[in-house]
Amino acid sequence: MHKLLGIIYVVWILLVSCQAALGGTEDGFLVVPERTHTFGTAKQGEAITHIFVIQNTGLVPFKIARMELSDQGMTARMKPVIPPGGEGQITVRWDTGRVKGDVSGEVVLHPDDPAQPQVVLLLKGVVKPALEVLPSRALFLSVFKGESIEQTVTIINNEEQPLAITRLEPRGQHFLAYLRSVDPGRVYQLVVRVPQETPPGRYREVLDLHTDQPEHSPIKIALNVFVKTELYVFTDGVDFGTVSLADLTRTPSLIESITQTVLVKKRLGDFEIKSITSDLPFFRISQKPAGRSGTFRIEVSLDRDKLRAGRMQGSLRVQTDDTEFPELLVPVRGELR
Repeated sequence: MHKLLGIIYVVWILLVSCQAALGGTEDGFLVVPERTHTFGTAKQGEAITHIFVIQNTGLVPFKIARMELSDQGMTARMKPVIPPGGEGQITVRWDTGRVKGDVSGEVVLHPDDPAQPQVVLLLKGVVKPALEVLPSRALFLSVFKGESIEQTVTIINNEEQPLAITRLEPRGQHFLAYLRSVDPGRVYQLVVRVPQETPPGRYREVLDLHTDQPEHSPIKIALNVFVKTELYVFTDGVDFGTVSLADLTRTPSLIESITQTVLVKKRLGDFEIKSITSDLPFFRISQKPAGRSGTFRIEVSLDRDKLRAGRMQGSLRVQTDDTEFPELLVPVRGELR
């Protein structure tokens, strides 16, 4: 009798060990033949649909309490219960209208029994828009006075119908642009250059690329041009946005979170900041480091006790010992409510 009990115990241990090795439990063992599906390449806006299969080899039903989807363009449907020995299918649909590039989307199934495992299903692939502008539809061109800079944008047509860029329409005077046809109807390169004679300043301009397809015309390229002098401020101004006086009264520490930073730099050599003043009376201004340097960090915070409701419009006046640039003006804007 004792020998028989010993044999039963050993067999039971082996069965439990085997199940543990397989990763399942007797009450909810699931087999998911495919947890990741790679759909390859799709056109942006195309709906990707795939069916995942889940098998329940346990002795109790597998009940889905809820599902989580990682992208708002995804939907999924399945029966909420997979019976013992049964099979369930989950149909996942992904509208790719809002995604592009290398993409992946998850569906997480949460069972109503915490002891049962979650199921994570993954869809991944590449989504290409009808028209790609690489690296971006916005260019940032920073250059010193008397020098020139050039950047290239690639326009790729992923549609079957060829696309022709018929003309360039510059809306600004501080850049030049021309087009190269790499693969006519398919791939173009746009070259944008800031000429040497461009005067110092910041310029926000636009280049429109007109095409023979109304749905892709014009292609707008935003141009942010910054022509620097030897001594310059690395910002186009201090902007506090809209500040709530009531919020500052309730939470005084908010003052720190809206502190603004200005960098003043010299291309070569160092200089000294002699003074920093403002025509607005409610600022606390500090600089680092003290003495001479090639770069200074100026922090501008609000003096809560002096704040009054109204528009914030003025400037910082930075006095230096540099003979060519003895004074720099930094615009300040915002609103106190």
